[in-house]
Amino acid sequence: MLNVDIKKFALDFFSASNGAIKEPLVSIKEMDLSNNMLLSEAEQVRNSYQWKGEDDETVDFSQLEKPVDASPSVFTLEPQRMRTFQIKYQFLEESQVMFLQ
Repeated sequence: MLNVDIKKFALDFFSASNGAIKEPLVSIKEMDLSNNMLLSEAEQVRNSYQWKGEDDETVDFSQLEKPVDASPSVFTLEPQRMRTFQIKYQFLEESQVMFLQ
């Protein structure tokens, strides 16, 4: 397994692509593989269905577990488990910056 700080990756990618301009705010959301729905919404839809297989009685599904992410911005990646993320960059206007301070 590999831990990736996706926020740091997004900021490094932005800097490499745009040079030394001011740092943007970064918004990161995990999406489903088709990138048309938030992962949390996709899991709700997926859990609302009960799929039945011919060998369900012979397979122990309790042994299947997802890795726990290290933090909200550090995601755990593992072999053969694809994950997609939507990264948005936003710049604040001067009035918004003063409001946040």
